[in-house]
Amino acid sequence: EAVVCHGAALGLVPEVAKAGPEGDVHVEVVWHCLAVREAPPADVPSLGEAERELAEALREATEVLTRLDVAGSGPVAEAAIDAYRARAERGGEVLAPGYPPRAVRVLELAQRVGALV
Repeated sequence: EAVVCHGAALGLVPEVAKAGPEGDVHVEVVWHCLAVREAPPADVPSLGEAERELAEALREATEVLTRLDVAGSGPVAEAAIDAYRARAERGGEVLAPGYPPRAVRVLELAQRVGALV
């Protein structure tokens, strides 16, 4: 989540952290003021383009892993696959309410591709 200032090229991004001793933990929020663009750059893909490119990257990675027979490569490969699954499960960043379902799907797909890298 963030705050975008209308009429000024500024945005506020929160950094949330828990602090304090056990039993007296509180939440601290530090707001960072950053310069933002008036509009997205021209080379930013649409959601549809991003979804297609990410799906293609996931297909290509799957094909490479299938050719390498990673699943049948023993305990080291099994540990790597388990680590990938763990990264995919904990990397569940979500969008703020109000984003279209397609944006949520694209973010989830990007996280899956990112976990492979």
